[in-house]
Amino acid sequence: MIEVLRPKLFFAGILLGFLACCFLGYGVSKKARFTHYTRLFNAISPRMQYYPTTQEFLNTADHLASKEKILVLIGGSSVFRGSGQNPEETWTNELQRLLGNQYTVLNYAVDGGGLTTVGAVLFRALSERYKKIIFVSTATPGGSGPVDGVEPYGYFFWEAYYKRLFHPDEIELKRIHNMQKEQIKTASGLEKQIANYLDSFLYFRNLWNWVSYRSVFSIWVDPPNTDTAYRKPFGPRRYYKEESHPDLISIREAVRKDQARFDNEWKGYGEMVRYFVSLKETEPKLDQKLFSEASNSFVEAFTPSYRSKIVCVVLSLNRKHISMLPKKMQEAYDLILQRTQKDLSSLGYHAILVGQDYSPDDFFDGTHLYVTGGNKVAAAVATEVRNIALANHYV
Repeated sequence: MIEVLRPKLFFAGILLGFLACCFLGYGVSKKARFTHYTRLFNAISPRMQYYPTTQEFLNTADHLASKEKILVLIGGSSVFRGSGQNPEETWTNELQRLLGNQYTVLNYAVDGGGLTTVGAVLFRALSERYKKIIFVSTATPGGSGPVDGVEPYGYFFWEAYYKRLFHPDEIELKRIHNMQKEQIKTASGLEKQIANYLDSFLYFRNLWNWVSYRSVFSIWVDPPNTDTAYRKPFGPRRYYKEESHPDLISIREAVRKDQARFDNEWKGYGEMVRYFVSLKETEPKLDQKLFSEASNSFVEAFTPSYRSKIVCVVLSLNRKHISMLPKKMQEAYDLILQRTQKDLSSLGYHAILVGQDYSPDDFFDGTHLYVTGGNKVAAAVATEVRNIALANHYV
């Protein structure tokens, strides 16, 4: 039996198969992309066990964008992803309409994301491929968050870094090395570093995503009742599509009638105000230490060479919720927004403050925008994007 099996040939076959998979992963990384892309949704996100690769997004951008046009890349949170708006009614569609054919708008915002999550990584990488590029993202008073983004998207930064999809300068490289040293002190951080380092030459994630997107998904996932029209748990993700809700107004009204949710939201906003502001004095007093820390995170998020091409949108929460707070706290909240915009502008970002004069009907809930609110944000962003295009001699 041993003579028949020939162990050397058996293990040689395993090795050859492994190497073949690596070469296949590298090959598909050059052309894997999303078809009919408008924005990230459940079926192609970590919510349903699909972890997009940086190359999928980059190849999608190359397919949809033109280097002759100005690429407007959208990052940030679910607010900019367009939660609360149907796929065909997203604020980025309105932004594209306002800017015209001279621009290409791509929405790479993610649920739970921030200034440095996913979109920021792609902005760095695409800046080396597109001379005319502008990045637009949400920005919050608490700061930018870690440079490698928030979980579960932290892998995204390190995948791009180890695969040399962007090339940091000396200042950024020093920060990245410091992050590496800190992360390897924990089990999860060490695992993240090792996995992305190995993937940088084995390309196992690219191959798995290629098969999962085009042929079969190997993990059992029970699709949620919304957002997906294709109901097979092992079905390839390219057959999933994001559904539109024909009566989005009714859904918004149902959210509004959820009194427990409403109470939790405005009370939570009150806790946020108390975190940043001292209310003991006659006038609200900002916690200078916290804002200094937030400002430092904005410094570390991007080096100055990037900031002149970045629009940071500081968006007010639903004023109906804010109006539930005591008058002194309402004033404090506005001070928080103004200070965040001021800090960002002083660092060289293009920072705009919007939403303070929006009506409750412009919001889907306490945070997310309905179609009308999204259109208002699009108008404000379009003006700032045009200013940046002029300042950088794109037009």
